[in-house]
Amino acid sequence: MNATGQRTEKQRDYWDRTAEEFDSIYTRTKSKFARWLDRTFRTDMFERLDYTLLHAAPIEGRTFLDVGCGTGHYCLALARQGARKVVGIDFAPNMIQRAVHLATEAGIDQICEFRVQTIEDIPESEQFDVLIGIGLLDYFHDPKNLLRRMHEQARDKVILSFPRSNTWRAPVRKMRLALRGCDVYFYSEAEVRRLIEESGGRLVDLRVVGKLICTTSQLSRSISSEAPAR
Repeated sequence: MNATGQRTEKQRDYWDRTAEEFDSIYTRTKSKFARWLDRTFRTDMFERLDYTLLHAAPIEGRTFLDVGCGTGHYCLALARQGARKVVGIDFAPNMIQRAVHLATEAGIDQICEFRVQTIEDIPESEQFDVLIGIGLLDYFHDPKNLLRRMHEQARDKVILSFPRSNTWRAPVRKMRLALRGCDVYFYSEAEVRRLIEESGGRLVDLRVVGKLICTTSQLSRSISSEAPAR
């Protein structure tokens, strides 16, 4: 197995092991002290959801693909706001199992579909109005091919988040996850702009959200009169 394959296996194993722990951030099932830590140090996890829903508009009647959907909370939020179809994909089976359970429990499993897949498993002919990759780029050593596929399969736009490299949390998080067998990567604003351009995208919006950089972009040839990126 090559280095890329080894990294992928490590990532899959980590997320499969931590699916319930990850989900507790959103479901608020942690202890009172742990919830305080999340509110204090992970506020951008909730702010990036607000960013996604704002920039995914219009949501009603449209189709969405959430790449690296985890336990499906973005998919559920989109479905509740009127999306016609939301597909969530993740390579960790335990994440998908949890997402299916949550969608069924919420009564929106006819709108939300979850698959144990990567974007390479989805035919290029399967198009969606909007693709999102939130908390996804953190774990890719070289995301250019992933970003290219996402821009090519989006009829309208792609919404992404990137962890910023110039924050106090970056080295702490890198060490913490390394001890748990999970590689994580960080980006400067210049790197984000370059990656999106090199993957065939064109920025519509870029803004700092806490310790993250959130972006909205479109396939270059699909843009005619969009406002320049901020």
